[in-house]
Amino acid sequence: MISQSLAANTTIIVWGGLLILVAGLALLTYFLNKRREDVWKSFARKHHCRYELTEEGPRVSGNYSGHPFVLLIPPDSSDTGIMAVEEVRLVMTFDDTKLPSDIQIHSATGFVGELQRSLEAHRVSFEDDELFDQNLVVTSEDAQAVQRCFSSNCREVLLNLVKLHPEANLKIRSGEAAIQIRTAISEKSQLENMLESLSQVVHFISSARSEGVGGDE
Repeated sequence: MISQSLAANTTIIVWGGLLILVAGLALLTYFLNKRREDVWKSFARKHHCRYELTEEGPRVSGNYSGHPFVLLIPPDSSDTGIMAVEEVRLVMTFDDTKLPSDIQIHSATGFVGELQRSLEAHRVSFEDDELFDQNLVVTSEDAQAVQRCFSSNCREVLLNLVKLHPEANLKIRSGEAAIQIRTAISEKSQLENMLESLSQVVHFISSARSEGVGGDE
C-alpha cells in the first residue's frame, strides 16, 4: 500500500511539474508575441506604414526612401508553437532593368557541399575584392553585366550588411532584395538596421550606371 501510494504521489508530482512547465512556456510565448506586436506596431508608426495581423502572422507594409517594402514572418518559418524561434523577413522592391534577370545574391553562410558546388557553376567573382567573394555568393550567366552594376561602393554596402547581420540570409535578384533573420525577440533597433541597410543596397543597385563600372561616387 505504501509503495503504491508513493508511486501515485510521484506520478502526480511529475504530471503537475509538466503542466506547470507547459503553462510557463505558453505564458512566456504569449509575452514574446506581445512584445513583437508592440515593436512592429511602433516600427510601423515611425515610418507611417500599415500594420496588420494576417492568417500568416503580423505584417508591415510601406515605403522607405522611395522603395516599397514588406516586413513579415515567412510562411516557411519555424515560428509556430511554444517557444519556437522567430524568423523575420524584410523584402524591398525596386525598378531595375540593368541587372540580369537570373541574378541571385546570397550571404555565403550555410552554403556548403553540393549546393555550394552547384552555385559555383555560374558564380560571379570580383578578383579585386577577395573579402566580398568570401562573404557573398553572386550567381548569373552574365558576369560582365553584374560586374558593371556592382561598384566598389555597392559591394561595400553589401559586405557591411552581412557583417551587421552575420546570421542573416540575404537574397537579391532583379527588382527585389530580401533579408531574413532568425531571432528570439524582435528588437526595434534591429528592424531599423535591417531597413536602412537594405535601403542602401537597393539604392546603389538601382542607381548603378549600365556603362562602365558606375556608381563609385
